[in-house]
Amino acid sequence: MRCPACGGETPEGKRFCKHCGGSLAAACPACGAPLEADNRFCVDCGAAVSAPEAAEGPVAERRLCSVLFVDLVSFTPLVEKRDPEEVRELLSDYFGRAERVIARYGGTVEKFIGDAVMAVWGLLGGGGASAEG
Repeated sequence: MRCPACGGETPEGKRFCKHCGGSLAAACPACGAPLEADNRFCVDCGAAVSAPEAAEGPVAERRLCSVLFVDLVSFTPLVEKRDPEEVRELLSDYFGRAERVIARYGGTVEKFIGDAVMAVWGLLGGGGASAEG
């Protein structure tokens, strides 16, 4: 028998774990009534005693999402003629404006690359923006 508290193995028929001393008898978390191994609900008070077993491993999930990829037209010829500090200032302003517009419509900036911005909608836990290149 496996102890629910520490996972240690104890011989069948024993009431307490030989490793941690914890009770091996399952009890209802709501009323304390003894439970049988296959109970999902307490037969005394009706409380749920275990969640349905989840599938092992990753579960595929299909989501509807939108991706926006945007960059500046003729960026390379524009920056070839400018001071690097001017270019940095131009890009900082551009990225800030793009980020505000994307956020206004519920999107998440995934990344900045050079003069490009990539944003997504419909993904939970997006990665957030990172200044690359």
